[in-house]
Amino acid sequence: MEGIKRITDTISVETDSTSNTPYDDAFRTMMGKSGVLRVAFINEMFHPSRPIKSDTKIDEAVNENFSEHGNGAQRRLVTDSLLHIDGSTYHIECQSLPDGTILVRMFEYDLTVGLKESRYEDYHLTVDIPVSGVLFLRSTKNIPDEMKVTINAVGGSIEYPVATLKLSDYTLDDLISKNLLFLFPFYIFNLEKELKTFEKTESRTKVISSFSELLEYVNELYNTEKIAFDKYLLLTDMIQKVADSLSVKYDNARKELDEVMGGKILEFRGESIFNKGKEEGREEGREEGREEGMAEGIERGEIKGLLDLAYDNTLPVDVAAKRAETKYKVSKEDFMKMLKAYKPDDNLMQG
Repeated sequence: MEGIKRITDTISVETDSTSNTPYDDAFRTMMGKSGVLRVAFINEMFHPSRPIKSDTKIDEAVNENFSEHGNGAQRRLVTDSLLHIDGSTYHIECQSLPDGTILVRMFEYDLTVGLKESRYEDYHLTVDIPVSGVLFLRSTKNIPDEMKVTINAVGGSIEYPVATLKLSDYTLDDLISKNLLFLFPFYIFNLEKELKTFEKTESRTKVISSFSELLEYVNELYNTEKIAFDKYLLLTDMIQKVADSLSVKYDNARKELDEVMGGKILEFRGESIFNKGKEEGREEGREEGREEGMAEGIERGEIKGLLDLAYDNTLPVDVAAKRAETKYKVSKEDFMKMLKAYKPDDNLMQG
């Protein structure tokens, strides 16, 4: 009991438990915006006897809760992900580094969420503990496939499992074969050892070839219309976000990864149509030709998806404008003109 007391003493009252690492941000973004891509990941983590179907409705619960600590003090608890699926609540955390407090925090989160959704009748309180799991981006050999929480009481004891999914258990081929696109942004954690020794030829070759293969597969899915533009955009953004952060200490590795990323994400269906129309307008020296080229690009090229994301604030306008400049060679001024004239009821590719 003394050990548990020391662990809980490290959890301060009236503090925000939210982690602000790029990895946690990427995980929360994927859980919030990846839609159907979440399903394979959830099934892989929990191995349900009846797997969740791809068309199952998934509702996001409020991730922010407060636990009471006496004297009116409250602690703000922000979980990485809370989902309602088929009548059950799922609580999933993303952990970049194993530590000794993860189960204490999982129990605190689970109990807080359970109490919030509890039922009281005739002096009988029923608390449903969420289906809980942790994604370990880095792992050690002693992390089990399932952790456990045991609660002892006068009437007996109960035990509930906390599932684990260790990224290090999966090769890129495993992620592809299991359709675990959700984990693509985090795959570079499996190359962290090689990032540290990037100056060695074998390490550099492994990092660049693996990263290129991952991006080429995402491109293939998009170009064959197996994922829509918004999911393509989400995946490539999160892949870059995590890669930039993990390689921040290794200048040469980061530079080459950025070059690979820039070269691999430029090939969109319809991009050539847009650029051709724009170039023809320039060559003819007519504003109307230029505008017609842009209009055709919006109508037939994938920039319409980018405009849609900017229009409904799914993607910040500045970020969308920057992407338009990088991928379509469209100036910020031109993009803003397109956005101003954009009609939100256009028939857009999304999903």
